[in-house]
Amino acid sequence: MRKGRERAKRDESLTLEPSREAKKKMMKSFKGVSLTTLVSVVVNAWILLLAVARRRSIDPPGPIGDLDVRIHANARIPMDFRRAYMVFYKSPARTIPAAVKLNLRGGFEENDKPIESSKTLKQVRSAQLCDEAWQIQGDGQVEEAVRLLKEALVEDPTNTEAISKLGMIYEYEMEDYKVANMLYQKGLSILPNSSTLLYDYAVFLQERLKDIDGAEEYYRRALNQNPTDPNILNNYAVFLKERRNDTLRADAIFRQSIEVSPNSTSTLCNYATFLESSFGKYDEAEEMYKRALEIEPNDASTLYNFAIFLEEVRGDIDGAENMYRRVLQIEPTDSDALNNLALILQNSRSDYNGAKILFEQALSACPEDLSTVNNLAVLYEDCLNQPEEAEKWYKRALQLGPNDVTTLCNYGGFLNNFGDKNGAEALFDKARSIDTLMANRLIEAQESKEGETDLSPSNATGPRKMIKA
Repeated sequence: MRKGRERAKRDESLTLEPSREAKKKMMKSFKGVSLTTLVSVVVNAWILLLAVARRRSIDPPGPIGDLDVRIHANARIPMDFRRAYMVFYKSPARTIPAAVKLNLRGGFEENDKPIESSKTLKQVRSAQLCDEAWQIQGDGQVEEAVRLLKEALVEDPTNTEAISKLGMIYEYEMEDYKVANMLYQKGLSILPNSSTLLYDYAVFLQERLKDIDGAEEYYRRALNQNPTDPNILNNYAVFLKERRNDTLRADAIFRQSIEVSPNSTSTLCNYATFLESSFGKYDEAEEMYKRALEIEPNDASTLYNFAIFLEEVRGDIDGAENMYRRVLQIEPTDSDALNNLALILQNSRSDYNGAKILFEQALSACPEDLSTVNNLAVLYEDCLNQPEEAEKWYKRALQLGPNDVTTLCNYGGFLNNFGDKNGAEALFDKARSIDTLMANRLIEAQESKEGETDLSPSNATGPRKMIKA
């Protein structure tokens, strides 16, 4: 089974710390000044440095290491905390939960105003604690980060950065959506018109609480506050397509997003997939894919979705293989690309050992990927003639997806081929009870060579997922 993939772009925090030499120079310049004046100047200087650290922006550098990410300094500082959290999860040392692959965030509007030197010491202290907490959570010190963020909120209960960061830790690390929900609502009670907080909460309701009506309400409120934010527009268009099946409104929002941000590869790639799947406008879709790749030639998600387009729509196997290999140059452990390239080697190149190696690499990166487990079982049964290995992987697939119709039918077909008619029929009956139409199609396909070619799980293609921006 081929499937699409979500991508997230992230921003990185910006800090500015004076060097020891700078501190020495500051002290020299105050020789002969009264102690009271000196203390006052030093305090104000530190406040100014903190302000600069929180407002400074930089030009976007190129790709970093093995991460599928371009770091951009958003003009609205502080940073996009959700993007930073996803950078942390994207680290090779971490296992990436599927739910973490979410969406882009903007900055916080409350910080669009210049930072005044009149900030209280408690507010400055709260900001320091917040920054310190966010640094150490990246090192895995989650409990200490939570303690520091709570301390920051004692110093300044209206620190929405601390509230948002604490909410994200409860959402991502602890998966305590009840507490996360409470924290996000608290942030909105302080800044009810912040388009970023409204947008964050819309995605939280959509992805975590599955509150579709609530999510749409907050998307609309976010757009009322900031009707030209390309990230909000992109995700709202995806929402309308996936959750409402409202293709006409989604099309209008996609076009609006592209008009606002014509170089957004996320939006261009999403719109290409949308045009292809919703309207069958293949030429326009291909134009959008190519346009996105002209802007970012090494964008792994665009390359991946374009590979599927080339293979399935254009029948260009060579082009698809090239695109998958480009993805793997950027992300060598991308399980989806490994799986799909393995299918090309298996079905179009008859390179069964090469396919086996790629399937195994995909499972090393994502051990519980049901599609890849199913595909490996089929490879062992149909191509490598190793029924014992095949059954081992079919059983593994059944453990991962006990109610997956494709898995039930495939394992049933395997048992039927090796004489276990009763076991096969039990699996077929269960598959029919879940989805009669699909089960019957798959069962009938196993009775003919032609049908098997068309509908076996190694050829069945799942829909691409939209890229959350």
